[in-house]
Amino acid sequence: MSNYQHLIASAGLDPQQFLTSAAVARLVDRTPDIVRRFAREGRLPFKRAFGGMRLYRLADALRLRESLCPKAEPMAALDAIAVEPEDIAPDGSHAPDAHGPGLPPGWVLYPDRQPSR
Repeated sequence: MSNYQHLIASAGLDPQQFLTSAAVARLVDRTPDIVRRFAREGRLPFKRAFGGMRLYRLADALRLRESLCPKAEPMAALDAIAVEPEDIAPDGSHAPDAHGPGLPPGWVLYPDRQPSR
């Protein structure tokens, strides 16, 4: 078991849990745009949710963080993200409210539209 897998298990988190670009950005200490660039380059696997939002597995995000900053304190990284499994699901089924997964009030996901590039 690698170091990041041990930390995930000891923190009681699910390595298959999904994070948004913003949560991964906090974890790896980069901007969300840089995180999306890593995804486009293939350095960070992702899944698309409704509306084109990219979702990243926690284990993949920690693996990326380990490759970017190998000497960083791993527990500080887990503390930097406020991860709640019910906040985001790839199908939007566990959305906390009617606005969609993790979106502020007034924002709505449109599954029939593709994101602008």
